[in-house]
Amino acid sequence: MAESVSELAGREAGPRIVAHRGSSLRYRENTMAAFSGAAAEGADGLEFDVRSTSDGRLVVHHDPDLVDGRLISRTPAVQLPSDIPSLDEVLTLGDSLWLNVEIKNDRTEPDYDEAGRLARAVVDAVAGCQAAADDAEVDDEGGGTTGGIVISSFDPTTLQHGLAYVASADGPKPGGVGFGYLLWLDPDRASDVDSTEATRRAVEAAVELGCVAIHPHDPLVDQDLLDQAHAVGLAVNVWTVDDPDRIARLAEMGVDGIITNDPAGGLAALGRS
Repeated sequence: MAESVSELAGREAGPRIVAHRGSSLRYRENTMAAFSGAAAEGADGLEFDVRSTSDGRLVVHHDPDLVDGRLISRTPAVQLPSDIPSLDEVLTLGDSLWLNVEIKNDRTEPDYDEAGRLARAVVDAVAGCQAAADDAEVDDEGGGTTGGIVISSFDPTTLQHGLAYVASADGPKPGGVGFGYLLWLDPDRASDVDSTEATRRAVEAAVELGCVAIHPHDPLVDQDLLDQAHAVGLAVNVWTVDDPDRIARLAEMGVDGIITNDPAGGLAALGRS
């Protein structure tokens, strides 16, 4: 699967700046314009969300429904707005950019897939895109052309399905691909939850699942979490951070990636503009 944590989630010279749903301060999020804009601004990578349509097409969209109320899971791809890209379209950007493919699969939503079909479909799409890229152009080391991919989710069951599929005898073996465990603490419940204990359990769960990275919400991130994760070989990609001072502080702490709505601002905060 993954050759190293650093290849998938960080940069030796400092944290990777990853555009949250593209350059979403300047463009409509999760569109090709937002992704192209992020690349033009110099982002190291892209973060985006994946769902399935009623006819099994994988598309990039955050919410389960469209602005008109239709559920994506009950709408064929041909009836979606034209600015919603397919996963295949966005994966083609991985020849030069690191990609964080977030599988949107939430138990509270009407399209929740407990059987793992969505996770396996995403793995197949990533492997298929890599195969197509390798047929067209192979890098000097013979390892393909992608910049590295992490498939992430908040849902442990979804991650289990994806990891089990890759590990199975008949599953695809996409190179340079790992899995990341997303972590968020509901602000409405924060006072009732020991965040230190929650992050400790999340680190343990990520290791048990077989992930290469943990993706915590910024308010949960401190030096203790970072040290715990790194001690067990997990990269730490933090979301979503737009404040320049906080970006600089996270870099000093040694995070591996910073997911931001403002990649140009993030790069400037690190002196890379």
